[in-house]
Amino acid sequence: WGGKEMWRGVNFNVTKGDMEWLKNSLVGRVKNVTKVATLPQTLIMEGVECIRVRYLGDNLVLLSDVYGTKVEEVVKREEVWFTKLFASINKWSLEDRSGHRLA
Repeated sequence: WGGKEMWRGVNFNVTKGDMEWLKNSLVGRVKNVTKVATLPQTLIMEGVECIRVRYLGDNLVLLSDVYGTKVEEVVKREEVWFTKLFASINKWSLEDRSGHRLA
């Protein structure tokens, strides 16, 4: 292909509305990757039903709002509990990506 490598990864088309939604989301780095599958139920059992968990790969999850809740405010309010599950929680950015998936 003329010496240029072609991108072989997934391409996403994101609308302006989706970008706003993502900008209000957080990315959590899970301490124990074996708990990723049960993380949504864990949040619900702790009374945190307003945050949706989406697996991003590796030990990363996207934490987004369900009811228009400010995810960052909920995480700050429940900081002690969240630090038991996550090594770090940061605002979502375009650079947040993983290289692997769990089987």
